[in-house]
Amino acid sequence: MNPALNPTPSIPSASQYILDNFEAADRIAMLVLKRDFGESIQRITSAEKAASPEFQAWLRYKNANGSDIYIGMNALKPDAVRRTKEEIDAIRHVYIDLDHSGGKALEAIHNSKAVPKASFVLTSSPDKFQVVWKVEGVTLRGSRGFASRTGARIRCRPSSHRCHSRSPAARFCQQEVRCGFLR
Repeated sequence: MNPALNPTPSIPSASQYILDNFEAADRIAMLVLKRDFGESIQRITSAEKAASPEFQAWLRYKNANGSDIYIGMNALKPDAVRRTKEEIDAIRHVYIDLDHSGGKALEAIHNSKAVPKASFVLTSSPDKFQVVWKVEGVTLRGSRGFASRTGARIRCRPSSHRCHSRSPAARFCQQEVRCGFLR
């Protein structure tokens, strides 16, 4: 097998992922969820601060102690205090969750000429994926329409438009499966 034809997937650090997907001044939401205790902590901060070594150390600590880590996929308004659709300032990503026959749906996306190549594919659980496209100039309505049309094109039932995506470098505590990039 030629390694150049089948490269090993790379997993960026959480800091790299944040800085590659947001402008430094973007306000983003981070969610720390500890299911066993029903504990959730939300932090809304700049992408620059969320990517800082101090913030990342806190997230690693929380993840190592049983919390799942999620990142908001779109920039929030400067005065946002919640992560609701009314608080979204800019759509930075359109994404779908492939929770039903994920491998089959992912293959259909990859083989489709009607669906653009994804920016990221995250493994969220066995045979479940989050497919992410980086976008510019898309409205909230347009992002929902894209998810619906994509689901119809690949004949799957994607879950779409959640406020948060799993952080790529974090361990998923509920099922003890590590998230990772497929590409």
